[in-house]
Amino acid sequence: ESKFSQGESDLIDEVKLSSRKRSERRELVRIMFTGVTPTRRHMQMIETIGAEIVESIEKAHTVTHVIVTDGRAKLRRTPKLMICICKTSNILSTEWLEQSANEQKVLDAAPFLWVNDK
Repeated sequence: ESKFSQGESDLIDEVKLSSRKRSERRELVRIMFTGVTPTRRHMQMIETIGAEIVESIEKAHTVTHVIVTDGRAKLRRTPKLMICICKTSNILSTEWLEQSANEQKVLDAAPFLWVNDK
């Protein structure tokens, strides 16, 4: 037997659901490309992993992952990148996106971090 009335129990369930929805929104992966132009294939990969692309510099502060190179080009310090590094440490090459799409889920960014700025 519950110590809450039916109305209180319903309210508690609504709060739990609302909290879960907020948590899911926080977990949304938002990807920005800078220094590399996204291809149609990249867009399909983003859709495959359930992520969202951020294109405008005005929304750069909302990103969770930044793709800065295809692995061949040197890292370019663009205005988008400068804003994004204040928000996330997930500065990546396209390899992270490709591997995530292959696995059909968002992989941990750590093994794919772009830390070698030659």
